Amino acid sequence: ARAAADSGSKPTNAAGREDAQPGSEPTAATPAASPIVLIPGAENWTIASEDPQALELLSRWIETAGREVGVDAIEVGRNSSIFVLKHANAAELENVLTNLFRRSERIRTSTTENETRIVADPRINALVVRGSQTDRTAIRELLAVLDSPQFIGLFASPPPVYVPVMNTDASRIEQILRSVYAAQLSRGGGRPPITIPSGVSTEIATMLEQINASVSGPLLQLSVDEVSNAIVMRAPPELSKEVRGFIEQVDTQATTSRSRGVRVVPLSQTNAEQIRQLLESVQSDRRGRNRR
Repeated sequence: ARAAADSGSKPTNAAGREDAQPGSEPTAATPAASPIVLIPGAENWTIASEDPQALELLSRWIETAGREVGVDAIEVGRNSSIFVLKHANAAELENVLTNLFRRSERIRTSTTENETRIVADPRINALVVRGSQTDRTAIRELLAVLDSPQFIGLFASPPPVYVPVMNTDASRIEQILRSVYAAQLSRGGGRPPITIPSGVSTEIATMLEQINASVSGPLLQLSVDEVSNAIVMRAPPELSKEVRGFIEQVDTQATTSRSRGVRVVPLSQTNAEQIRQLLESVQSDRRGRNRR
């Protein structure tokens, strides 16, 4: 007892329990909570505990956090939610999701009162959604996939660009463009499709497939304005800048090559670099014979 007092601890009896102090009432011992062991892995997390209730709560929290990562939702009343986006443009997704749910509601033959409404708020880059809990949950799952840096600009509709041609026929340049940019002019244009995550419901998977179909058009669209001799094109900003520079380059070359003419010859059985070297060799031999 003297050692306990010197160390500032409470005296204990032989059984290891604290001795009751004069004037105090005995208290029941509180059982210690079972520890929880959590081992994160690359694809799976392992959790262990002797407390089954704690295990169930923790597993639910991990599953919910995994599904809802990247999407912040604010519930407003009973039928409205605000989804704050981190990467995607709210105005672009408003058009995509509105068209998607309009098609879905035609199939379900819903009334106007039950129609899901989606409005973008550009001030905070968010979507304000009014509709049933089922539809809002579906939109939340869709945004968990679509609100990604991978799809920035994917749903934008770029404006048409007008490029005047000053020194040659615009139809000729269009033919060259259709040969050089054949991949970008084809359906899909080399754009990677949206990957459908495993474990999503059939409804969400179907909606993602519909979105893939709606954005699978060509990256580049071309036409000729014969009246003004100009190229009219529609493409994402980076591609549009590249094509415009190529048009101007071909147009400029037409002024220096007008007397000789320019012809593009596609090669299928040989390498263009080998042909260039052969032509340079022939021209060099001609110049040597002329000097003699």
